[in-house]
Amino acid sequence: MNNNYPALTGVRAIAAYMVFIHHNDIFKENIFGKLIHDFFTEFHVGVTIFFVLSGFLICNRYFDDENFNFKNYFVKRLARIYPMYFILTTITFIYFGLFNGQSGFRDLKIYLLNITFLKGYFEVFKFSGIGQGWSLTVEESFYLLAPLFFLFIKKNKLY
Repeated sequence: MNNNYPALTGVRAIAAYMVFIHHNDIFKENIFGKLIHDFFTEFHVGVTIFFVLSGFLICNRYFDDENFNFKNYFVKRLARIYPMYFILTTITFIYFGLFNGQSGFRDLKIYLLNITFLKGYFEVFKFSGIGQGWSLTVEESFYLLAPLFFLFIKKNKLY
C-alpha cells in the first residue's frame, strides 16, 4: 500500500492557515462585515482536517503492518511532538511564574497535566499553558488507542 501522499501536504498547509486565521481573528466584523467575519470564524474546522488526516495516515501506515511493534510506534509518535511541546510548555510556565506571580501546587498540577497531555480531559484546564495544546490530548489519545482498535478489528475479523 502506498504510504506517500504529497497532495496531503498541501491540505495540511491549508488547514494550518485556516487555524491561524481563526485564532487571530484578522477579519474583524466592524471592518469586513458580518458575513465575511462569520465565514472566517468557522475556520476552526482546520483542526478537524488535521484530525482526519492523522487518522487516515496512521490507519494507512499501520493497519496492515505485519511487523507492527507497539514500542517503536509509541516512541515515533511521541518523538514527533513531545520534545518541542515539552520545551515550549516549560518555557510558558516559567514565564508565567516569573512575570505573573503564578506559583505553587496548583500551578505544578496544571504543569503536570499539560506535559502529560491530560489537560484536555478537564474543561477547567483545557486552555491552560499553551492554549491550543488541548488538541494534542485528542491526537495523542488517538495515537494511543489506534493500535488497540486495529488489534480488535483484526482479532474479531471485522475487516
